Amino acid sequence: MATIVFCNQCKEKVSIDNVRYAPNGKDLICNPCMGRSPKQQEQKEIPKTRFQCTRCNYKFSIRKDSRIEKKCPYCASKNIAARDAVTSHTVLDDVTTQPDYAFLR
Repeated sequence: MATIVFCNQCKEKVSIDNVRYAPNGKDLICNPCMGRSPKQQEQKEIPKTRFQCTRCNYKFSIRKDSRIEKKCPYCASKNIAARDAVTSHTVLDDVTTQPDYAFLR
């Protein structure tokens, strides 16, 4: 006589011969349930804008729908640019046109 157990996923009575341990290592799941993939909630990827601080060159991202003030989280400078738009030429232009951005040693 085979032992009867409950499947933790479908809650049906099944023979012990037709169950396996779940990936968590604790629950017993019947073979038909093991073949089914669990419903995975789709995680919506939140669009982010990538920035780079023109003062300290810190790279960071901010969600597009964010209401926070757009400033560098490292040095609190409001002089940030889209990361794709930052080149050596644009950084040199910023420093020459606005010398207060330059570092003092």
